[in-house]
Amino acid sequence: ASLRADLEVVGRRSAAFLESVSEPAALPAPEPDAAEQSGLGYMHLERCLVAYNVAEAGMPRLVEPAPPFEREMLAARTVHEWGHLAAGAGWSRVPAHREAEHEAARATLAERFEAVLAAAPPALVRRCAPVHARLARSGEGAGEALVRFSLARVEDFQSNLLSQRYLTPVEREVYVRNNLRALVTEFPPEGLFAQLARHAYEAQYLRFGQAPDPATYLLRSTWFGEQFLATGALSEEDLQGLLVELGALLDTYEVDEARFR
Repeated sequence: ASLRADLEVVGRRSAAFLESVSEPAALPAPEPDAAEQSGLGYMHLERCLVAYNVAEAGMPRLVEPAPPFEREMLAARTVHEWGHLAAGAGWSRVPAHREAEHEAARATLAERFEAVLAAAPPALVRRCAPVHARLARSGEGAGEALVRFSLARVEDFQSNLLSQRYLTPVEREVYVRNNLRALVTEFPPEGLFAQLARHAYEAQYLRFGQAPDPATYLLRSTWFGEQFLATGALSEEDLQGLLVELGALLDTYEVDEARFR
């Protein structure tokens, strides 16, 4: 019964997406390098359909029913996978008339990152400098490199921007809370400001949920406050600035409504 309910969720969400698309045949095939063939649900490279993973490591779905909220996450994951194809087709992007606004917002955010580094303890900035140098392209400053790193997974945001119309409020909330998490174990100490850039980006997912204040949720649920504010690595003013300015940058992305019924 649990497997049937899970499969029905995948089927309903997939059908809702495909029925809403004006030209389903115009969707591109999944890119082999981007489509991981693992996890709760994923875009199957050969079938171009969302596969439900009954053999995921550590998840005994053939012998145990779905745990709380996993089915809601499966719904969100299913639509997210279709959203990636739509984003790859250019149906969720920065439109031409907003490109100048996008570039201006990007420059403002780079300036904010530079201000953060200028205000941080010098010894900490020196320790992190090799990471910034590895992230930077030729001629880029550390601020620009951190902006680019914060946008490294922007296709997820493009997919999420489109996904909202297919999901219930609970499904949206489950997705958001699964994807904004503590990152302290995922970055080495010298990657502190790269971690900050990732945190600032992932906090933008909160616009799709019901948390009234993104900064408060970030501080209280991810050890962010202890790691960045309590140590003096970042001021609360700069945190608010980063969230607002990165939010303004992501606001320039739009769904191409002409592609949908």
